[in-house]
Amino acid sequence: MNNDPRNTGCFSAESLRKLTGIMYEMKISYGTRLFWEYDKADKLYYIKKGSFRITKSSDDGRHFVLYLYKEGDLFGQVDPFRTLTQGFNAEVVEDSIVGVIQQRDLEILLWQHGELAIEFMKWMGLVHRMTQTKFRDLMMFEKTGALCSNYNQAC
Repeated sequence: MNNDPRNTGCFSAESLRKLTGIMYEMKISYGTRLFWEYDKADKLYYIKKGSFRITKSSDDGRHFVLYLYKEGDLFGQVDPFRTLTQGFNAEVVEDSIVGVIQQRDLEILLWQHGELAIEFMKWMGLVHRMTQTKFRDLMMFEKTGALCSNYNQAC
């Protein structure tokens, strides 16, 4: 079982090197948003420094914290088959530096490297399971229970 606290434990060192090779760096200040729900979702973000809070808005305007991502985590949404919009908000918790991966660059890299494509699918599955668990815990245990829940991050 992978005991890596980052959600990038699905990737080998070589695959992470390939991913970081296609990133461009972006600095983001505390108190801003990296993206809002319904913004175009065509990028992934790798945290090089800092931390982010991922929230979901309810119809009545409440915000639920789903994740706290830190250095070494990867987050965002991409779908090579259609145009997506963000399902969450990403709030900057402290001054941060992220590596941004464009969807089109990721698609080329995955096409070129089958082992990376398999690891990426495992990462996507992990993120999907984590999100399902968070929503289940939010429904059953409300905000505090959902925030405290911790999915086993093994790929």
